[in-house]
Amino acid sequence: MIVTATNKEQKVVKNKLSLDNIRYFRTGIGPNNVKNSLKTIKRRPIKYILNTGICGGINSEINQGEVIIPEYVRRKGGQEKLKVNKLNKIVKDGTLITSEKPIKSKADKLEIKQQDEGILAVDMEAFYVAQFCQAHSIPFYVVKACSDNSREVNKDEIINNLDQILGNVIPAVKSIIMEQK
Repeated sequence: MIVTATNKEQKVVKNKLSLDNIRYFRTGIGPNNVKNSLKTIKRRPIKYILNTGICGGINSEINQGEVIIPEYVRRKGGQEKLKVNKLNKIVKDGTLITSEKPIKSKADKLEIKQQDEGILAVDMEAFYVAQFCQAHSIPFYVVKACSDNSREVNKDEIINNLDQILGNVIPAVKSIIMEQK
Protein backbone atom coordinates (compact mmCIF):
# COMPACT_ATOMS: atom_id res chain seq x y z
CA MET A 1 0.00 0.00 0.00
CA ILE A 2 1.30 3.43 -0.95
CA VAL A 3 0.48 6.15 1.57
CA THR A 4 0.63 9.85 0.72
CA ALA A 5 -0.48 12.91 2.64
CA THR A 6 -2.24 14.80 -0.14
CA ASN A 7 -4.43 14.08 -3.15
CA LYS A 8 -1.89 15.84 -5.37
CA GLU A 9 0.97 13.63 -4.17
CA GLN A 10 -1.16 10.55 -4.67
CA LYS A 11 -2.25 11.61 -8.16
CA VAL A 12 1.30 12.37 -9.32
CA VAL A 13 2.73 9.12 -7.93
CA LYS A 14 -0.14 7.02 -9.29
CA ASN A 15 0.14 8.56 -12.79
CA LYS A 16 3.92 8.21 -12.92
CA LEU A 17 3.94 4.63 -11.58
CA SER A 18 1.30 3.38 -14.02
CA LEU A 19 1.07 0.03 -12.21
CA ASP A 20 -2.06 -2.04 -11.66
CA ASN A 21 -2.96 -3.76 -8.40
CA ILE A 22 -1.41 -1.10 -6.17
CA ARG A 23 -3.48 0.20 -3.29
CA TYR A 24 -3.24 3.89 -2.44
CA PHE A 25 -4.24 5.64 0.75
CA ARG A 26 -4.27 9.35 1.57
CA THR A 27 -3.83 10.39 5.19
CA GLY A 28 -4.11 14.15 5.04
CA ILE A 29 -1.38 16.46 6.27
CA GLY A 30 -0.06 16.30 9.83
CA PRO A 31 -0.04 13.92 12.79
CA ASN A 32 -3.71 14.14 13.75
CA ASN A 33 -4.88 13.41 10.21
CA VAL A 34 -2.45 10.50 9.94
CA LYS A 35 -3.51 8.92 13.23
CA ASN A 36 -7.23 9.30 12.52
CA SER A 37 -7.11 8.11 8.92
CA LEU A 38 -4.94 5.07 9.61
CA LYS A 39 -7.57 3.77 12.04
CA THR A 40 -9.76 3.07 9.02
CA ILE A 41 -7.30 0.65 7.39
CA LYS A 42 -6.62 -1.63 10.36
CA ARG A 43 -9.10 -4.22 9.14
CA ARG A 44 -7.62 -4.52 5.64
CA PRO A 45 -4.81 -7.02 5.02
CA ILE A 46 -1.66 -5.02 4.34
CA LYS A 47 1.57 -6.58 3.08
CA TYR A 48 3.62 -3.39 3.51
CA ILE A 49 3.21 0.39 3.70
CA LEU A 50 5.33 2.72 1.62
CA ASN A 51 5.01 6.37 2.67
CA THR A 52 5.95 8.72 -0.14
CA GLY A 53 5.55 12.39 -0.95
CA ILE A 54 7.52 15.53 -0.30
CA CYS A 55 9.66 16.64 2.62
CA GLY A 56 11.67 19.75 3.44
CA GLY A 57 15.44 19.69 3.35
CA ILE A 58 17.33 20.46 6.55
CA ASN A 59 20.82 19.70 5.34
CA SER A 60 22.34 22.27 2.93
CA GLU A 61 23.86 19.43 0.91
CA ILE A 62 20.39 18.21 -0.09
CA ASN A 63 18.85 19.88 -3.11
CA GLN A 64 15.30 20.32 -4.33
CA GLY A 65 14.08 17.08 -5.87
CA GLU A 66 16.67 14.89 -4.16
CA VAL A 67 15.35 11.53 -2.97
CA ILE A 68 15.50 10.75 0.75
CA ILE A 69 15.33 7.16 1.94
CA PRO A 70 16.12 7.55 5.63
CA GLU A 71 17.41 4.92 7.99
CA TYR A 72 15.16 6.22 10.80
CA VAL A 73 12.15 8.44 11.40
CA ARG A 74 11.75 10.46 14.58
CA ARG A 75 9.19 12.90 15.93
CA LYS A 76 10.42 16.48 16.34
CA GLY A 77 11.31 16.93 20.00
CA GLY A 78 11.17 13.18 20.66
CA GLN A 79 13.99 10.74 21.24
CA GLU A 80 12.39 7.54 19.92
CA LYS A 81 13.77 6.59 16.51
CA LEU A 82 11.81 4.08 14.46
CA LYS A 83 13.76 1.96 11.99
CA VAL A 84 12.73 2.08 8.33
CA ASN A 85 12.97 -1.00 6.11
CA LYS A 86 15.80 -0.52 3.65
CA LEU A 87 16.11 -0.96 -0.05
CA ASN A 88 19.21 -2.77 -1.24
CA LYS A 89 20.84 0.65 -1.20
CA ILE A 90 20.18 3.73 0.88
CA VAL A 91 20.08 6.98 -1.04
CA LYS A 92 20.80 9.09 2.05
CA ASP A 93 21.79 7.69 5.43
CA GLY A 94 20.21 9.57 8.31
CA THR A 95 16.96 10.52 9.98
CA LEU A 96 13.72 12.02 8.74
CA ILE A 97 12.09 14.21 11.39
CA THR A 98 8.30 14.48 11.59
CA SER A 99 7.00 17.85 12.77
CA GLU A 100 3.48 18.77 13.86
CA LYS A 101 3.63 21.98 11.85
CA PRO A 102 5.37 23.14 8.67
CA ILE A 103 9.01 24.15 9.10
CA LYS A 104 9.38 27.08 6.72
CA SER A 105 12.11 29.42 7.91
CA LYS A 106 15.83 28.95 7.64
CA ALA A 107 16.12 29.60 11.41
CA ASP A 108 13.63 26.81 12.24
CA LYS A 109 15.49 24.42 9.95
CA LEU A 110 18.82 25.34 11.55
CA GLU A 111 17.35 24.71 15.02
CA ILE A 112 16.29 21.19 13.96
CA LYS A 113 19.66 20.44 12.36
CA GLN A 114 21.48 21.47 15.53
CA GLN A 115 19.56 18.83 17.51
CA ASP A 116 21.19 16.03 15.53
CA GLU A 117 23.69 16.22 12.67
CA GLY A 118 22.13 13.07 11.14
CA ILE A 119 18.85 14.82 10.31
CA LEU A 120 18.30 14.97 6.58
CA ALA A 121 14.82 16.37 6.16
CA VAL A 122 11.49 17.10 7.81
CA ASP A 123 7.93 16.01 6.98
CA MET A 124 4.64 15.93 8.85
CA GLU A 125 3.56 12.27 8.58
CA ALA A 126 6.27 9.57 8.38
CA PHE A 127 6.86 8.99 12.11
CA TYR A 128 3.18 8.40 12.75
CA VAL A 129 2.83 6.08 9.76
CA ALA A 130 5.89 4.17 11.04
CA GLN A 131 4.38 4.01 14.53
CA PHE A 132 1.18 2.51 13.09
CA CYS A 133 3.19 -0.03 11.08
CA GLN A 134 5.25 -1.02 14.11
CA ALA A 135 2.12 -1.50 16.24
CA HIS A 136 0.60 -3.76 13.56
CA SER A 137 3.77 -5.59 12.45
CA ILE A 138 3.59 -4.15 8.95
CA PRO A 139 6.86 -3.58 7.05
CA PHE A 140 7.39 0.18 6.63
CA TYR A 141 9.24 2.00 3.87
CA VAL A 142 9.60 5.72 3.29
CA VAL A 143 10.75 7.44 0.12
CA LYS A 144 10.45 11.22 0.05
CA ALA A 145 11.56 13.92 -2.37
CA CYS A 146 12.88 17.20 -1.01
CA SER A 147 10.68 20.10 -1.97
CA ASP A 148 13.36 22.58 -0.93
CA ASN A 149 16.78 22.73 0.68
CA SER A 150 17.77 24.38 3.93
CA ARG A 151 16.91 27.89 2.74
CA GLU A 152 13.54 29.61 3.13
CA VAL A 153 10.58 27.75 1.62
CA ASN A 154 9.07 29.18 -1.58
CA LYS A 155 5.59 27.63 -1.75
CA ASP A 156 4.96 28.77 -5.35
CA GLU A 157 8.22 27.18 -6.50
CA ILE A 158 7.27 23.90 -4.81
CA ILE A 159 3.78 23.86 -6.36
CA ASN A 160 5.14 24.68 -9.82
CA ASN A 161 7.74 21.90 -9.62
CA LEU A 162 5.73 19.24 -7.73
CA ASP A 163 5.34 16.83 -10.67
CA GLN A 164 9.06 16.94 -11.39
CA ILE A 165 10.05 16.73 -7.70
CA LEU A 166 7.79 13.74 -6.99
CA GLY A 167 8.81 12.06 -10.21
CA ASN A 168 12.23 11.51 -8.66
CA VAL A 169 10.84 9.02 -6.10
CA ILE A 170 9.39 6.70 -8.77
CA PRO A 171 12.46 4.46 -9.37
CA ALA A 172 12.85 3.78 -5.63
CA VAL A 173 9.10 3.26 -5.17
CA LYS A 174 9.07 0.77 -8.08
CA SER A 175 12.05 -1.09 -6.55
CA ILE A 176 10.19 -1.52 -3.26
CA ILE A 177 7.04 -2.71 -5.03
CA MET A 178 9.05 -5.26 -7.03
CA GLU A 179 10.79 -6.51 -3.86
CA GLN A 180 7.39 -7.06 -2.26
CA LYS A 181 5.86 -9.09 -5.14
